[in-house]
Amino acid sequence: MPKRFKHQEKEWAHRYDVSRALLWQMRTGKTRAVVEHACALHDSLTINGVVVIAPNGVHRQWAEEQIPLWGRGEQDTFAWRYSDPENRQNWELWRLFVHTPILHWLCINMEVLIKKEIQDIIKWFKEEVGPAMLVVDESHHMARPSARRTAVARWLGRMFEYRRILTGTVMENSPFQAFSQFEILERGALGHTTFGGTSKKSKASRHICPTCGPHCRGFKNEFATWRMERRGGHQIAVLDEYQNLDVLKKRMSRLASVVLRSDCEDLPPLMHDRRIVEMEPEQQQVWNAVKNKELEAGVEHVFDGGAALVKLQQVEGGCWLNKDKTIKEIVPVGRNPKLLILLDEIQLYDGQVIVWFEYLHEIDAAFKFLSSQGIKCGVFSGREKNRDHYLTAFKAGKLHVLLAQPRAGGEGRDMSVASKIIWYSQTPDAIVRTQANERATKMGAKSVEIIDLVAPVGKYFLSITDRKSTLANNVARYGLRAILNKLK
Repeated sequence: MPKRFKHQEKEWAHRYDVSRALLWQMRTGKTRAVVEHACALHDSLTINGVVVIAPNGVHRQWAEEQIPLWGRGEQDTFAWRYSDPENRQNWELWRLFVHTPILHWLCINMEVLIKKEIQDIIKWFKEEVGPAMLVVDESHHMARPSARRTAVARWLGRMFEYRRILTGTVMENSPFQAFSQFEILERGALGHTTFGGTSKKSKASRHICPTCGPHCRGFKNEFATWRMERRGGHQIAVLDEYQNLDVLKKRMSRLASVVLRSDCEDLPPLMHDRRIVEMEPEQQQVWNAVKNKELEAGVEHVFDGGAALVKLQQVEGGCWLNKDKTIKEIVPVGRNPKLLILLDEIQLYDGQVIVWFEYLHEIDAAFKFLSSQGIKCGVFSGREKNRDHYLTAFKAGKLHVLLAQPRAGGEGRDMSVASKIIWYSQTPDAIVRTQANERATKMGAKSVEIIDLVAPVGKYFLSITDRKSTLANNVARYGLRAILNKLK
């Protein structure tokens, strides 16, 4: 087995810890660290099983690639495949062998976690194998305290003797996202047992808040200030600013380890560049009409706020999707500035390329256009049934370009055969962007070039993700690293 890197060797000292948060930037080897933790606990006769909760597709990579690669001795794995008609039959066969004296791994995609059937299966597995570990990969998906999936994950955290959460984007969009993830590890891990707080007039909670006592004032109230605003005839609390973030960093440091890209000598750098997209006159005319709400009669009207930004970004791409699923083409494909720049970036590069799109109709247009130019393309989207086939062909070098949606393929999957990433359309979600940027990276591999195609909305979305990432770096990466260094 390959020698551990320095940061992995350091984490090995925590293999017997009950709770651990691996807040490592993507592609730094946190999966290996957790697999080795589980094997060490099994070797010491402490656990007999592991349940891995991961995004769809990533859970299969755990079972089919990561566990066999990094585990020691015989490993027994099962990856739940909800859409496979043979899944139930395979499960009934596999469950007959969970009493054998080896380490058993049950890998489940987090999208089905809210189903009672899945909860019963996890509960049955835990009862049968006895002491076990819970692993929540890409735990930032459990960041919303009110989400049913988050509630299930926290419930599972109370059930298992050992717990691990893994993410490179623990609080990319907001410091509030840390609360529920750390609650999976321990109740009150970040100083509060509730997110929103409890009234002093209400009955005291049976879970005593380690900071406030019987009546928890709430995580969000310690780490932010709020102001009241009238909206739609109602008074609502609106976030004013974050506060006490140094306190939050200290509380996170008790359970967390942080690994930055700069800690890994063999991890290639990400090289960023931008190409400005100048719209054609007819695009600019429609763009101005959408912005100023002056669309002609018969053309679908645009709503305020986020929907308008979506339409504006689609116009920047040359067409938009109507409510009836028809496509309104604003500029012919042969004169579409964004597609022509995309073609130029691909033709000037000999290696393999990943292109990220926000919208399916843009993928369709790009696939048709690039194919007509003799470029071998594949598609990886939430709608594409053959996406795994395309990904396999891409990794085998049979395809030059992979056209993909970041929410479908931007997490967990290894696309490191590519060394260039192009963002055709931008996302305001910092987690989605950060995760997708790392798909082409790998320790010991080449550097990765990232090209952003930007028009006005794309530039605005990039400013949002940059601002969010700066806050996340200050608290959950460099800031938390500074706290951990002081505790040595």
